[in-house]
Amino acid sequence: MAERHERLLHDARAVFRAVEGWGLVKTDEDWRQAVEQAKADLDSGGFLIERLGAERYLDPTLMAMLLVLRRRLIDEHGVTTAAELMMVDVAVLSYYHTLRINGWIGNFASLLESELFRKESLSVNMEGQRKSSWDVKIRGLRVEEIVERLGQQLVPLLDRSNRMMLRNLKALRERDRGRLRASASARLARSTSAPSRSTRPGADDQV
Repeated sequence: MAERHERLLHDARAVFRAVEGWGLVKTDEDWRQAVEQAKADLDSGGFLIERLGAERYLDPTLMAMLLVLRRRLIDEHGVTTAAELMMVDVAVLSYYHTLRINGWIGNFASLLESELFRKESLSVNMEGQRKSSWDVKIRGLRVEEIVERLGQQLVPLLDRSNRMMLRNLKALRERDRGRLRASASARLARSTSAPSRSTRPGADDQV
């Protein structure tokens, strides 16, 4: 850990010249503190939550759930490498987007139900600006537009987010299997290379 930390500081000093002059990074010490903070945020999940966007308006319960889920994945899969941590973060991000898109689908489903089961006639989408009651070009029913957006945009988007989440979870499971196979091979190698137990002295002389 100490050696890794020293390499991190070395890298930070190497790239300081590229970021020198930024509003929040004025000195080498400021840049070093930014790197240390980034390391802490990466380990804690704070960096991931901040990159979700509009963090001040996000649901605190949802953010807490994502952090708990991230920690459980890290513990369950014994995450130790940067590559594994990236897979966990992408899986959590994909799950978050799946929840968001599912919420959008629910909102559109509510609109669809209100259109289909309203007492008045179905709403229409008009093309252009209405000049008079007779000068109207109907583009189609509003319910058709809702169904089209659900089927052609939101549902495929939900499917892509779900597949991305499953792909990263599968990659984590495959790395777990690889560790188990490596551990089993190491145990087998140790057992085959260990010297066999010697027979009891005098056992061959017994009749």
